[in-house]
Amino acid sequence: MQYPIAIYQQNNAYHVTVPDIESISVIDSSMAGAVSNTRMAVMSHLYHLIEEDLPIPQPSSVTEHLIKPKYAGYTWAIVSVELSRIMGKTVEVTLQLPSQLISQATEQFADESLDKIVLMALKSYVKNQSNG
Repeated sequence: MQYPIAIYQQNNAYHVTVPDIESISVIDSSMAGAVSNTRMAVMSHLYHLIEEDLPIPQPSSVTEHLIKPKYAGYTWAIVSVELSRIMGKTVEVTLQLPSQLISQATEQFADESLDKIVLMALKSYVKNQSNG
């Protein structure tokens, strides 16, 4: 995932914000340090979201932000984050499940793919087993 970051210099420091993750703000004495620390902050934030099973914000394009007055005069860069480094590699699994169960699940979660339904159920099961 590639997140655009907005950078401005003030009082001999580089200030960075991530428009797609507004809670992230980084200040560093060098631009390289500011960009590097922002990348680490984004990775840490995404890791937390994954751990809490919260949605991951999708990155927008820089051009979406260039027209916003609050970013006038900012310098733009991109921080790239590989989700597989945070989540780990995926494993393909083949399952045989009763058709009635599949029908019930896809009916109850009509807006979700079957892969996501199974993943949610597995996460819930593992969480309940570790709590009990």
